[in-house]
Amino acid sequence: MLKRALSFVLAVALFPHFTGCYTVQAVDLTEVEHPRTEWIHGVITVTGEHVDFDYNSDEVRNDTIYATVDGSPYAISLDQVQQLQLRRSNSALTALTVVGVVVGVAAVALALLAAAWPEGS
Repeated sequence: MLKRALSFVLAVALFPHFTGCYTVQAVDLTEVEHPRTEWIHGVITVTGEHVDFDYNSDEVRNDTIYATVDGSPYAISLDQVQQLQLRRSNSALTALTVVGVVVGVAAVALALLAAAWPEGS
């Protein structure tokens, strides 16, 4: 019983993470205060080349971004980057999604309860 309750609590706690709505925005490097704290989805180089990473990278060391592109290690110096493609969460859309799912589950639960309720009671 304890495992079941713990599983339920963890599922509820992680629900916003799994239903989170994210967007990828191209932002000029000069507008990003701390690139080390961002989820970098890709870069646009000073020559205009678009490079999409296999996975979001947050590894910036010694003014160099380290990532994986097409399964191979990739590194680029920040002075060769014009824009960062940043993955950012959309809090309003995430909240709306969570509320919508909760309302939908509640409606289904009420419909099942109403169907199971004996008539005349």
